[in-house]
Amino acid sequence: MNSEWMDLKSGEAKEILMKWWRGLEEDKGGRAYLRRARQPVEVLTCKSFVQLYNRLSGLGGINTEALAMAAAVLTHVKQDAPNLTMGRAMAMAKEGGSTGRVSGLRFRRLIAIETRVELCPALIRVVRMLGGAAPVFRLARDIYAWEAGRYGDGIRRQWAFDYYSTAPDKDDPKAA
Repeated sequence: MNSEWMDLKSGEAKEILMKWWRGLEEDKGGRAYLRRARQPVEVLTCKSFVQLYNRLSGLGGINTEALAMAAAVLTHVKQDAPNLTMGRAMAMAKEGGSTGRVSGLRFRRLIAIETRVELCPALIRVVRMLGGAAPVFRLARDIYAWEAGRYGDGIRRQWAFDYYSTAPDKDDPKAA
């Protein structure tokens, strides 16, 4: 798999992706279509996605399925939280609560998922649990590389470190 464009942390790919995501505010039809998509092939038939793909294709090889799944999840993000990681966002206590927004059990199930097709519906639920706030580019980059062998394992490891360094002890099955 060639994930070259997603490895560019602050380059053209990030700029293109963020501009596309912000543009979904104006493209309500495209956003709605992508939100209903459940399989990569459904995403591929959306003009908004094709525009993103075409803009990014000049930067190197693209894993179309990976980009499609990332785009489908990003349509559920309402607010960019660039200073957070997904692990920290999931572990942060609910307002007025003492447990993480995502329970330890749900988190462990999430990072055990192997494929993007299974991951995306789970992440859509998580984004909803986060009130629609998530780190847009980091989330896209992580979904894109989820199945990329050691790199994908590194994403899971980083999410776990971030989650358990932030989560209240109640979410840790080994604490007590």
